Amino acid sequence: MKNIVNIIITCVFLSIFSSCSDEWLETIPRDLITEDDFWKSRQQLEEAVAGCYYALLLDEKIGNDDNKYNGIVKQMIIWGELRADNITPGGSAIDEEQKIAECNIIASNPFCNWKFFYTAINNCNIVIANADLVKETDKTITDSEIKAYKAEVLALRSLLYFYLVRTYKEVPLILDQSKTSEQNYYVRKSGESEILNQIILDLNTAYKDALSYYDKKREYNKGRFTKTSIAALLADVYLWMERYQDCIDACDIVMKDKNIVFLGNSTSWGNIFKSGNSNESIFEIQFGNSERGKLNTGLLQSYYSNMKGSAHFTAPMDARDWDITTVFEAEGHPVSTDERLYYTFSITDRPSLNNPLPILKYPSSQTLSANWILYRLSEIYLMKAEALVQNNFEQNAEEALSLINRTYMRAHDLYPALDSLRSANYNTKDKMTDLILREKQRELMFEGKRWYDLLRTSRREKENPMRVFKEFVLRNVPSNYRAFAEGKFKNEWSHYLPIPLSDIETNPMLEQNPFYDTGIKRK
Repeated sequence: MKNIVNIIITCVFLSIFSSCSDEWLETIPRDLITEDDFWKSRQQLEEAVAGCYYALLLDEKIGNDDNKYNGIVKQMIIWGELRADNITPGGSAIDEEQKIAECNIIASNPFCNWKFFYTAINNCNIVIANADLVKETDKTITDSEIKAYKAEVLALRSLLYFYLVRTYKEVPLILDQSKTSEQNYYVRKSGESEILNQIILDLNTAYKDALSYYDKKREYNKGRFTKTSIAALLADVYLWMERYQDCIDACDIVMKDKNIVFLGNSTSWGNIFKSGNSNESIFEIQFGNSERGKLNTGLLQSYYSNMKGSAHFTAPMDARDWDITTVFEAEGHPVSTDERLYYTFSITDRPSLNNPLPILKYPSSQTLSANWILYRLSEIYLMKAEALVQNNFEQNAEEALSLINRTYMRAHDLYPALDSLRSANYNTKDKMTDLILREKQRELMFEGKRWYDLLRTSRREKENPMRVFKEFVLRNVPSNYRAFAEGKFKNEWSHYLPIPLSDIETNPMLEQNPFYDTGIKRK
């Protein structure tokens, strides 16, 4: 992994939580942290933990083009949406994005590069390895406080590995800190099961040691890992692993937190994405705006905004043989009654044909902060509903439908006479499964979830894994690439991204994912 480490060792830790500042996004630069001149005080430990979170905000230009940015949030959008059916390349899309949408993915594509994730992972490894040193000089800090700091970065490292394992299937599992480029960083890939088991182990440790609540500010409770946000991540991992009862139990932990409140009307739902850190939110990556803090370039440039090179992506509207607005009327109610439609797109009525829809779910101006929301309570309801259905449909169908109706009926709150979803219409496990897929699409559209939801469903349907690709994914592939894409999707490894070419060339221990193996010779 030497190619990654050369980037890691030049990375700086920046303080977002420093006790000397009341401002969430005020930053204090620090050089690379070493044992000789750091790890002396509680404040330094807080700064190091803050650096782990700050790594989630980092991005960079691809080349010198202001229209080409890459970073963790940008990759969360591309990895979680671009190969699914929510978005299509817009007028500012660059060639590398077009290729992914066309299922023409190669290992040199910059959006396949995992360096941002491994930089953040190494920051976490540094804190985990050195946090206990603080006790030697700062006698005011307790063992439980140090464990709480380590719990945050354990959870953060787990989140990063969860994205990697769902995106690549097999990746190097690095749990030790990297401090110099002279170390041996040639690491083999670990299997999916090993990585997921490590994630579960770490998250359970983190849950035990983490704080339940931060007394200082709302941003701390939404932007730092707590027991509740760790439980939300655990639920997601358990769902991916098909450990359904464990997923249900983790969802129940989140739902018992009285500080997390399901917002009761559709107007409040629209504000979740505009102002950030709502009562319904569980965990968000905290960004600033053009006047202060770190701008969320990846989000603002991906969707409609006033940023240069914005609207790389739009929502498909008939140009690809289907209309995304139809998912809002799929349960038999008129499309116009689902208020999420109007907070998600630039739309006043049913749009004209062949006119892709601008995405307005997030702030459209650089002067506004644009947090990236990773978990909120409505998703927990839908995770639990999915786990209930898969665990025992006959026994759990009514409870699952009740959870689905919470999000569905909130979106239709301006029409009190409108019927809720009835169990008679979803009286089989397959029908309820697809209902949850559609409701998650409506509720979480453009939030980086759709590809993983579809892929998880395909993995579960072992007798017919191509069903979700044929019914959902392929409808959004350009017609001239559709047969080509369908042939690719028949190979399971095509569902994952290739190992970055730069790492294949420099690390003799790495093997390319089978679908992308071209027998390339290493340098």
